[in-house]
Amino acid sequence: MDKLIHATIRGITATFRIPLVVSGTSLCAPVPSYPTLLGFIGCCAGREVYPDEVRIGFEYCFGGGATGAGLGVDMETTHRFELKNDRLRPHPKGTSIRFYEFHAYPVLELYLDNPDFFDVLRQPAGIPTFGRSQDLAWIENVKTVDVEQKPSGTVGTT
Repeated sequence: MDKLIHATIRGITATFRIPLVVSGTSLCAPVPSYPTLLGFIGCCAGREVYPDEVRIGFEYCFGGGATGAGLGVDMETTHRFELKNDRLRPHPKGTSIRFYEFHAYPVLELYLDNPDFFDVLRQPAGIPTFGRSQDLAWIENVKTVDVEQKPSGTVGTT
């Protein structure tokens, strides 16, 4: 029997940007990417966390778990500036509007195999977020669970 750290993490919004989508609405990935999860753990640890330090398993849902529910679009105004005569001035093209897809009421069930991260999740060094800095998250529960390895299994869709 092996032991894993299990943490339940919740938020109000989550934005997992899909890289290289720079025009139109910034799309949100259906689940957090592996580097995003490493970054989340690193934020809690107050340092960079590398793939050889911990194995990660997770379950993710949003919007109360109903299919398609909880997906929204946020409109954000950005103000452009330029450096002119060693001073920061408003850019002549003015402001811009961007649209961001986001998840509402995300829940991340995180499983880690390294027991050193138990206290890191119980008392995080940084402020945990689900993607962007405004997507604040809170760690609701951290515990150690017993798991059993299986020689084979079925992997379903995400």
